[in-house]
Amino acid sequence: MIILNKNWTFSAKGEDTVLGYVGENIVHTLQIQVLGTEYWMWNIVLETVQNEKRNIWAVEKTVVNGNLLLSVPVKKEYLLQNGTILAQLRASASDGRIKKSAKLGLSVKSSINAPDVLPSPLPSEFADYEMRIINAKSAVEADANRAAKAARCSPKIGENGNWYAWNDSIEGLQDTGIAASGAGMSKEEIKEYVESLLGLGKAPEVNADGTLVFRAAPALDYSGVLTMKKTPEINQDGILLF
Repeated sequence: MIILNKNWTFSAKGEDTVLGYVGENIVHTLQIQVLGTEYWMWNIVLETVQNEKRNIWAVEKTVVNGNLLLSVPVKKEYLLQNGTILAQLRASASDGRIKKSAKLGLSVKSSINAPDVLPSPLPSEFADYEMRIINAKSAVEADANRAAKAARCSPKIGENGNWYAWNDSIEGLQDTGIAASGAGMSKEEIKEYVESLLGLGKAPEVNADGTLVFRAAPALDYSGVLTMKKTPEINQDGILLF
């Protein structure tokens, strides 16, 4: 039995760290005892490396006599070649905390049939874990891109006092020729134009062509100047809200 001490270093006898022979499949289970049950609710995996090839092994948790017992069924895909495997426990809490152990040296013995051992066509836990990280990263990047587009496509008042609206053909803001002060247009004409430009009256979102849709219509003051009812902000979905 391998013991994980309170400072997350290991105590083990030599035979406890031998995983078996190259090509063996789930005939050995690596067991690590963690004192207490503090990490029962944490997600725990065993990260490994051998000859610069990294992997992540699945860990099963049970409670035995008031202590946490970690069990790792050793698969054939883990024993592709003989030699030393360096392993490190990685525990993660739901609030983002990460705890790592010291490194543990594991041994794989040589086998006559070692050249016949081939990797499984199925993805390992490492491939699945890596894919979840990639998907999470892609989601964050998509949110950031939506927020950037919302800010980039927002109608603005140019230095000449006119409204500038986003034009997909030039990938930029273009002078609409409409004065922000309302000169030459009635209040009703300005209101109708802005509503058609911004797509007012729909659910808040940035639609497929980059048009911003607001929750509330802008107001016109007594001089015909377009004013927003409150300070704009961008929510967590990248939507510009007023």
